[in-house]
Amino acid sequence: MIIFEKGDLLYIFNFHNSNSYENEKVGTNWHTDHFVLYDTEEERFQGLKRLDGAKKLWFKTTQQETNERPYTITLYIPSRTAIVLCSKEVAERIGTHKIPEYPDTPSSTSSNVPKQNVVQA
Repeated sequence: MIIFEKGDLLYIFNFHNSNSYENEKVGTNWHTDHFVLYDTEEERFQGLKRLDGAKKLWFKTTQQETNERPYTITLYIPSRTAIVLCSKEVAERIGTHKIPEYPDTPSSTSSNVPKQNVVQA
């Protein structure tokens, strides 16, 4: 597995042909929660859709050092997959339209927004 930060994004590549990793801890320099911007599991990339729905979720960041990074997110990393994540602070700064609704924002206080949009570590 190769994990690195480049620019404002976090990249994860799992090249293993059969090993997937549940609850994998990944270090990050950003203190805010993260969301999946792209993943190779998408149908448009002929993926197996093992991460379906992940783009609607926020992955909780905890203040725990992992791999020489001050913060940690925990997520599922399927085999033969690449995932690109973006932190909330970066997404708000660049104004991307792909940001999932965040449960703690004023615009998401309606009763139809599930609180499970943030995945706890």
